Amino acid sequence: MYSKHDISTVCIPTDCADAIFRLYHSHPTGGHFRPSKTITKLLRSVWWPGLSHDVHERCKTCLVCFQHNPPRSTNRALLQSAPYPSGPWTNIQIDFIGPSFTAAGGYKYCLVIIDKFTKWIEAFLTKNNTALTAARILLREVICRWGIPGILDSDQGSHFTGKVFTKLMELLEIDHKLHVSYHPQSSGVVERSNRTLKVWLSKFCADHPTQWMKGLPLCLMAIRSIPHATTGISPYQAMTGHLMRLPGCTVVMTEQALEQLEGNVKLQGTAEETWVKEMLKIIQETSRFVASNTGKAKQSMKQQFDTTVNHVEYEIGDEVMVRVYGKKESPFAPRWKGPFEILEKASPAVYLIATPLSSKLTKWYHVNQLKTVKKGKG
Repeated sequence: MYSKHDISTVCIPTDCADAIFRLYHSHPTGGHFRPSKTITKLLRSVWWPGLSHDVHERCKTCLVCFQHNPPRSTNRALLQSAPYPSGPWTNIQIDFIGPSFTAAGGYKYCLVIIDKFTKWIEAFLTKNNTALTAARILLREVICRWGIPGILDSDQGSHFTGKVFTKLMELLEIDHKLHVSYHPQSSGVVERSNRTLKVWLSKFCADHPTQWMKGLPLCLMAIRSIPHATTGISPYQAMTGHLMRLPGCTVVMTEQALEQLEGNVKLQGTAEETWVKEMLKIIQETSRFVASNTGKAKQSMKQQFDTTVNHVEYEIGDEVMVRVYGKKESPFAPRWKGPFEILEKASPAVYLIATPLSSKLTKWYHVNQLKTVKKGKG
């Protein structure tokens, strides 16, 4: 048998195909090339029935290729819609920014706390990012001012999983939800706020980077006064029921602005009792407005996002590869490790994986951090 280039080609039995494939693909001289190149190499000297199909299937199950090759289509979960908070300060997210340029007084971190309902943001300068610092600020500056939240979301950093912070959550009966590591989308609200805060601070302190602490209060004021894309109104308005007075304003609250906000409900007098009743009504209307707009925005976002997703859903017992994050031992170290078994399924997007080779025997992963294992003779 001859090839089109008049090079002698040996026809081998199919039961020898696996050994020949390993020699041309998996052996150190094989190079672990993609299927088309491996097929080209093989056809120069050997052939067997179904060679092309076999090579494609065997390359798909090659563990070394699986660990190092970037996936052609990345797993992405459908957009998950968490239950929306029932009102202001019932569900908050917390995160540290830094270390940044050390400001006067030794401050180089910033603790950011945001209310998921109104999008109101609080930010506090700190000298460190310990669990004690986070717990003190949360209790003294947020809980004592706005009340105890029902749910607090954070990452798995030691500043939020340390004994002091964990004990505070237990004493106040706060449901502390930890995000999946290396998946910032889990804390999207606070991550977006952090990004906005950094951009505004960088603009404010462009000429004096170490003076960023002076610009922080003004940046917070600006963020609180701007209508949020999701709610349709500013965090300040969602919190207080009226617009923030800013430079250039001539009145705090005109009758026209009030009518627009509360649906043509006018104040009937100036008595304290009347004012309180009307303000309660305004705040109730504002809360309903925020909830309605947020629901519509989330539904629209989900519809747009899900159309672009390569959705994969796993079951308990399935084997997957997990993405390697952090600093690698070598630039040639695998991008993926495994295969590991799925032990628990919290949702279509989050799974508990058995990781016997790491310091933690089990770890939670987002589906976007997993890759399907194709079983075979690779």
